This record gives sequence, C-alpha cells and structure tokens, in this order.
Amino acid sequence: MKDRSIIKLYNNENSMKLAVKFYNEAGEFLELFNKFLQKGDIESYSIILAMSKYNEFGDFIAKKKRKSDLLIEIDKEYNIYALICSETEVGGGYYFYKRLSLDLYQHTEKDIKASILSVETELDDIWEVIYDVTAPFIELGFNNLQSQDIILNRFR
Repeated sequence: MKDRSIIKLYNNENSMKLAVKFYNEAGEFLELFNKFLQKGDIESYSIILAMSKYNEFGDFIAKKKRKSDLLIEIDKEYNIYALICSETEVGGGYYFYKRLSLDLYQHTEKDIKASILSVETELDDIWEVIYDVTAPFIELGFNNLQSQDIILNRFR
C-alpha cells in the first residue's frame, strides 16, 4: 500500500488545486511560448515555480527579474510565483535562482524553494510542463524536505 502521508500531486486536494491555479494563470502564456518555439523565435525557455515565506516575495522577484522574464502570481496565500524566462536553459534558471535565493536570505533570512523546468521542444499538451514543474515543486514545498531547496528538470 502507498504511503498517503507524503503529499503528492495525485493524492492531495490542495496540490491538485495548485496545479489547476498554475494552469489557469500561466496556461495561455505557456501556449504563447510554445508557439515561439514552433516558429523558431526562441530555442528554449525555463519555468521557475517558487515560493517563500517572505511576505513581499512577489515584489522582490519583480525587482530582480529581467524585462523579458514573465512574472505570474499563482497563489498569494502561499507566496507562490512563476517566472517564465525565454532563451533560458536549466543552468541559467538555476544560477538566477541561486542569486535570488542568496540575496533574499541576506536581506530577510527567508529562503526560497523552487522547481525549475527547461523546455527545449514543442509541446502537444501544455499539461505536460504543468505536471513536470508542479509535481516536484509540491514534494519540495509541502513535504518538509529540508536538505533540498531546488529541483531542476529538462523537457526535451
């Protein structure tokens, strides 16, 4: 029998609601980025799904992101935000996250937990990337995995 005490996307109401919120808030933007890939306008993009206990986390990210990065509020109650960064592979997303995390911790002593997914190919179904970035984010953010603050993944 499976352990139901560990929060997974498929066994927790709040987790499923988070995935649907992410789709509702970011789905059209992900479709647009998919179209950019299809047309050859970009070669890749990264999705950073992040949360922090810092109350002004959204404003903090807004000040640190590039003009070309798209910031989307996913869940204000849990301070969950998504960044979609064009022409960014998983390594670039990782280094941006590390700079962001260090800066936030130095100023507020709050940490960030994030799942980063690099997308390098066209998608048939946007739910693929929603799942691939949300499922590890839920395990990281809601199962008290103290030894880890980031999960990296690549969709190609």
